[in-house]
Amino acid sequence: MKKEISREDRLIEVIRRTIGVAPPEVVLGIGDDAAVIAAPPRGSLLLITTDMLVEDVHFRAGLISPFQLGWKSLAVNLSDVAAMGGVPVAAVVSLGLKKNTGGDFIRGFFRGMKTLAGKFDVSVVGGDVVRSRDIVVAVAVAGKTTGGTFVTRTGARPGDAVLVTGTLGDSAAGLAILEGRVENPGGRAGARLVACHLKPVPRIREGIAAARTRAVSAMMDISDGIAADLPRLARASRVGFRIHENLLPLSPHLLKFAGKTGVPPSRLALTGGEDYELLICAAHSEWRRVARAITRAADTTVTLIGEILRPEDGGTLVDRTGKRRRLPRPAFEHFRRQGG
Repeated sequence: MKKEISREDRLIEVIRRTIGVAPPEVVLGIGDDAAVIAAPPRGSLLLITTDMLVEDVHFRAGLISPFQLGWKSLAVNLSDVAAMGGVPVAAVVSLGLKKNTGGDFIRGFFRGMKTLAGKFDVSVVGGDVVRSRDIVVAVAVAGKTTGGTFVTRTGARPGDAVLVTGTLGDSAAGLAILEGRVENPGGRAGARLVACHLKPVPRIREGIAAARTRAVSAMMDISDGIAADLPRLARASRVGFRIHENLLPLSPHLLKFAGKTGVPPSRLALTGGEDYELLICAAHSEWRRVARAITRAADTTVTLIGEILRPEDGGTLVDRTGKRRRLPRPAFEHFRRQGG
């Protein structure tokens, strides 16, 4: 089966080849959720990650408050540290702001960032502010490993179980509500779905618990949806995969939303993105132990959704009728051409 690679992934590969070989202090460089750098004292490892949010690409200013934008800007970076099984320590933030941006925006933004940072003992330690035509947020987070252990995307092996934390598709439903593309189901369901999009909670404790089992072969966060992120992990590990539509974890809020709108919930779960759950691979004999460790540490559900196959088996979705299909196209790609 031909593997489709997004333009974003191709650009990352161009950057990797242009930069060339990293010095020996770089344990893991370009291509994963975070870089890993050897740091003093001997044996210590530093995690470094960065992400950007650009107005009208990643968010619309009229649909998100400054507080929520500050929260989310930090959350997407903390999620990358979680995907490595690391502990976040400090963050720096650079802002590109429009000419007439006032103090209320700045105060709201940093209050949101500080509120989330406080939940995980992260310090915001600096950054930069420049003038920009659109709002641009660039955050970098430094973290550390626990006991010298970290998890990458590259270790999945045929026979491994494919797991996910939490539920999928809630953020995509929340965005559809915010943009007015569907009717708000109202009540607790509508509020919860919108909150999942605007204020995601990174799975820091879950990632640490998973890494500490030393039974996890590969892990990454789900930022672009299973349909985009599982193939990325498979390419990095040089394996194939099979997942099952009827095993995808769907929240009761999403099912209520689907019942009122007619939007297939599994499609949102596969393609919606911005769930910031963890995608985890572990030997099939170990997956229950990994799931129990995560649930004990964070009271978060873990669901088996499929298995890792040989690379020649490609990547497939088994639908509710038992038929094997290709994964649907992700709903969002950074560099997708207009018109498809």
